[in-house]
Amino acid sequence: DTISVGVTVSGGVPSTDVEVVWATTDGTAESGVDFVSSSATNIVTVLAGATTTIDFDISRDSLIDEGDETFTVTLTSVSSSSGSFQLGTQTTFTVTISDATTHCIKLETGTG
Repeated sequence: DTISVGVTVSGGVPSTDVEVVWATTDGTAESGVDFVSSSATNIVTVLAGATTTIDFDISRDSLIDEGDETFTVTLTSVSSSSGSFQLGTQTTFTVTISDATTHCIKLETGTG
């Protein structure tokens, strides 16, 4: 199974791609045990005018009544050669591992 966290740019369309650095923090779900990033690096590129995802492979436990498990995805920095972009007000998102769902974090254009 896979859970995807969407990352998008709002407030303007960049003329070049935007790179976003991200990290995870274990909650009740443990990295390497309950989930693994599908990416070799903790950098995601948001293509100009598009939404992209950070994908996580989910390991289903054999425990039947374990309940939902969570971990947090945090956007830590953003860069683009096409202008000033900054992280939006929502830089973290708690992901719940249960049935497959899709989540989204938005970036906002900078003012400077």
